[in-house]
Parts: sequence; C-alpha cells; structure tokens
Amino acid sequence: MSAAQRATGLPRPLRGPAPLVGRPYEQQPTRTMEVRPDPAHTLDAIREQLANDNGGFVRNYPTPDPAKRREIMGYHESLPATHELARRFAVFNKYFCSVPGPTYPNRLFALSGTSDGYAENHNRYYRQPSVFRRLSEAQRPWHIYRGGIPACVYLFWDMNTPEAMEHVWPMSTFFRDVAGDPAEFPAFSLIEPDYAENDDHPPHHLMAGQRLIADVYNALRVQRPRGSRRCSSSPTMSTAVSTITSVPPRRGPRPETPRVHLRPLRRPCAEAAGVSVD
Repeated sequence: MSAAQRATGLPRPLRGPAPLVGRPYEQQPTRTMEVRPDPAHTLDAIREQLANDNGGFVRNYPTPDPAKRREIMGYHESLPATHELARRFAVFNKYFCSVPGPTYPNRLFALSGTSDGYAENHNRYYRQPSVFRRLSEAQRPWHIYRGGIPACVYLFWDMNTPEAMEHVWPMSTFFRDVAGDPAEFPAFSLIEPDYAENDDHPPHHLMAGQRLIADVYNALRVQRPRGSRRCSSSPTMSTAVSTITSVPPRRGPRPETPRVHLRPLRRPCAEAAGVSVD
C-alpha cells in the first residue's frame, strides 16, 4: 500500500496474482452499435476483467478474433442521449456496482439493499422486502413502467400479489402520466426497458437504448416543465462492466449501483434542449 493510500485510508484496487503478458490492445473510439458476442459478466469473469488495474478485459473476452477483441476496448465518443445528458447534469463516474458480477445480485441490491447472499444469477423468488413493499407500507404512490416483462415480478416474492401488480403499467402509461396532473404522478417510478430490445445490453443495438433514454427525458422536460424541476431521474445499470472502464474499482464497505444522476438546472438555460435520436 502506498503512502498516499495509508494516509487517506483508501484501499487498493483489485489486482491479479501476476502481470498480464500478451498482445496489448489500447483503448480506441468505435462506431460499433451491436457487440457480438456478449461479453461475459459472471462473478469470475468480471474479477478477471478487473485484475491488474482493469487489465483483463481482452483476455476474458470469449473470442479469438483480434478485430472483435479490439471492440471490447472501444468507447463511443458521442452517444446522442447519454453524452448530452452527461454534459448537462451530474455524473457519478466512481459509483460502482454492489457486486462485481451479473444482473440479478446488483438489481436486488438496488431495489432491496441485499442480494440475500447470492453473487450470481439464480432463478428464484427472493423473499427480502423490496423497496416497493416499503413504499406500500408507507402509503407512498409508486409505479413500475415496463417495456416488456419486468424483472421485478420474477425476482421479488412480494411483487407477486394482485395489489402489487396494480402498480405495474406499460411504457405508454408513463407518457400519459407524465403529461397529466403533476400532483398525481407517483412519488417513485421505475422504468424497466424491453430486455429483448432497448436495455443497452449486448447484442442489442445501442440506438434503441438511446431512444428510450431520450424519450423519457424529453417527456419530463417538455410535458411537465414545472413538475420536472421537482423530479430527480437516475439512469442506472444493473450489471457490472464488461467492456473496458478507465476507473479501477476500489474495495469498499458500501454497496452501490452505477448511475447517472439527472437533476434540474438551477436556472432556465437555452442549452438545456431536447435530445434527438435518429
């Protein structure tokens, strides 16, 4: 541990047992919109990817094709929705996953504060109280707006009741609600994308996810300009990184989920325009 780490109390990043040896692949811009094959994101795969200060992404990518391996080191210089929002609002670029692993544990942490001890995907009902149950107990209004089959329904035991399902609505209802009376808009809303189309998960086309983000933001900005100033929106991922990231994660006691946090600008600004996706 360095003197700076000892002084600040910051722990060391994840490291492998030995330096990686082989052909180097540098980070470079890419225009690829569909990544195939899907990068591995199991617990073991991501631990290998993050080893040696994020030096294992290429080695872990499940293809021997050098051209495809270069893609795992690629980054987009301009995505129409994500980058535009990042320029206008706050970005948490050191807000890491609860578990360096797959979807379910991180989604469980985000919506219930625990994965019940699991670090991999397990198809089962989880019985810990979800945030939706807590909201209902507190008599706070909430909705899940779904693009397809919502993951919450097949993960949380307490979501499988007629009362809970009354809070689950298709995405078309979100746009109707956002254009309605701000006083009737739920205190907490979760938007679940269509996990077969626009969830930003390889091999799905990136522009489908960009359109969803843009549509949601524009609805809040245009339909409810007053209400949106009292609204906080956080696009977030439920899976640890599987493509290269330049920020090595640190060991820490607080489990979190990476997200972009959108808060209203302090004053009206002509630059806060809509987001366009062709």
